[in-house]
Amino acid sequence: MRLSLAAALLTLTAAPATAAPRVAIEDPDTRAWWAITAHLSSDAMEGRDIGSPGHDRAGRWVAGQFRAAGLKPAGDKGTFFQSFPVHESRVEAATVAVDRSGGSISLRFLQEFSVRAADDLPAAVEGSLTFAGYCRPDDLIAARGKVAICFNTRRTGLTTGAERIRNAQAAGAAAIVQVDDPGFTIEPYRWPAAYARSITLADSPAPATGGVRGHGPQRGRLRPPGRRLGP
Repeated sequence: MRLSLAAALLTLTAAPATAAPRVAIEDPDTRAWWAITAHLSSDAMEGRDIGSPGHDRAGRWVAGQFRAAGLKPAGDKGTFFQSFPVHESRVEAATVAVDRSGGSISLRFLQEFSVRAADDLPAAVEGSLTFAGYCRPDDLIAARGKVAICFNTRRTGLTTGAERIRNAQAAGAAAIVQVDDPGFTIEPYRWPAAYARSITLADSPAPATGGVRGHGPQRGRLRPPGRRLGP
């Protein structure tokens, strides 16, 4: 596990949002399902990332529901839980600065941007920006050696997150920044983020950038095309 690494993928947004039922739920089974979903997805569970306090709270709550339903545990030591080893990649600190005419803009880690943690993140990366839409292959023709700015969309028929990263890698981009799609309002990204970490099974390949680099915790910088960075 490596700590305090750079960013292979950034996720940016303009404002937080919350989800709620749009109409009153009359069916009792649906109401019960919604109550469970709302509880497990609440801020109190902190995203339920594996190994986090929120994950433990959610697990204990689900085990209590199983017990109340009369289910018999079949996990470790007569519990509802089963333990297994995992590999963690975590980013503890990161900075991003965008240099443009008139000055530099700095973004706050876990408040305005997050990163995709991986074991092979470089200490820092810099490059000119190029807008690449949804990071389809045709959008990335001019991305070689640059930082590609793409919409982090989940719209049906458009690129997935994994496809955008693969496409940026194939195009020779230095890094990829994914900005929240302003037109996607069903489930927008929420800020602040609780952490920046990736978890894999211990016997699986460790999280990696796939050749697309990111922005470093000490001196990662972005610049518009044609501009030189200052000292």
